[in-house]
Amino acid sequence: MEGINALTKYGLICGSIAVSIAFAAGILWYAYSAKRAKSQLLTNEKNERNSRKLAIYESGGILAPAVILSARRVRSWRGVGSGVGKTSKPPYHLVDFEAEVKPDGGVPFRVKFSDQLVRREYSDFSPELPSEQGQKIWVVYDPKDTSRAYLDHYDTDHESAMKERETDIRRYQFNQLTEGNDALKANGIPAEAVIARVDDLNLPYPWKKARAMHIYFDVMPKNGFTFQSEGDFLIGDGAGEKYSVGKKIYVRYDQQNPKRVALDSAQNKNLP
Repeated sequence: MEGINALTKYGLICGSIAVSIAFAAGILWYAYSAKRAKSQLLTNEKNERNSRKLAIYESGGILAPAVILSARRVRSWRGVGSGVGKTSKPPYHLVDFEAEVKPDGGVPFRVKFSDQLVRREYSDFSPELPSEQGQKIWVVYDPKDTSRAYLDHYDTDHESAMKERETDIRRYQFNQLTEGNDALKANGIPAEAVIARVDDLNLPYPWKKARAMHIYFDVMPKNGFTFQSEGDFLIGDGAGEKYSVGKKIYVRYDQQNPKRVALDSAQNKNLP
């Protein structure tokens, strides 16, 4: 009987431990799932805001000065993996703005929009953000529907923002010129070419570790006469010597329009 009681007690203890472990695992899973769901929500909201901004820009968005009339915090959060301590104030905030836009030569109008700000000095207690009221900003609004606008930058950052804006526009135009390069790489006619001239467009792509270049070629097809061609390409920061004047490289050209060429990256990566 004593043996049976001991086994019963042992079973109860093991069962209690198993329940505790399962309960703790459940809490951890719930916390992980909640954190993951929140992260996904923030990502989805950011993508939606970016889509709205792109739609306004593509609708002929106009940059104009504005003054913030009111700012109200909707939500605050800490970035995942940001290293921000739990006791510090959350640096990321979703804010609802109302602003008066003053278009050049036009009639001022009011507009409402939401955007994400990075601020560490906001109070944790009040959703109202009086420090934002009266701030001079620049917005991009839709001339076809002035109720649609987004925050582009603060006036204090205007000079640097305009330089970056000019660079972004140039990148957009450059990307348009190179849209068909990938298809040409896959389907074009392979050929050797000698680089005749290289123009550095002074347009860096730091996140790709590359620069925009306009390159002129003497293309030497396997069957036919040498012909001249040119094109726009992203050249890796460490590949400048490979794509310098006089170097022989590999390209692919459009049989219907031989003036169109793309760099044969697969072949060129083996060149010294």
